[in-house]
Formats: sequence, structure tokens, C-alpha cells
Amino acid sequence: MRRVISSISLLFESSVPDGLCYCRFLELCVFFSVKAKSGEKEVSPNTFFSVWHEFSTDFKDTWKKENKIILQE
Repeated sequence: MRRVISSISLLFESSVPDGLCYCRFLELCVFFSVKAKSGEKEVSPNTFFSVWHEFSTDFKDTWKKENKIILQE
């Protein structure tokens, strides 16, 4: 997978000014194991950040609940 990412990064860095940003996004998707929705070829930023938003909201809510429990003890 690293070889694929490096190949893509070389392609985009040479042809697209924002290619490095796109490659970082692809690395981020690989790191978090985000897969494209059915019918899509790639993970879109909208898909990634909607999943990230759900995760961070759940994490924040759990964090607050745990802090309340700790403070009550």
C-alpha cells in the first residue's frame, strides 16, 4: 500500500500544485482504514469528515459522561 501511495504522490506532486495535500489525505484515509462508499472509486473528503464528525461527537459525549462519573466519586 505504501508503494501505491508513493506512486500517487509522485503523480500528483508533479501535475497538481495541491498534490501533496491530496496525498496526505490519502495517507490519512489509509491510516484510519476508511473505505469508499459503494459505487464510489475513492474516499471523498465529505465521506471522511462525516465519519470523523460522528466519531468525534461520540468521543466528546463519552468523555463528558466519564468526567461526570469521576467528579462524583
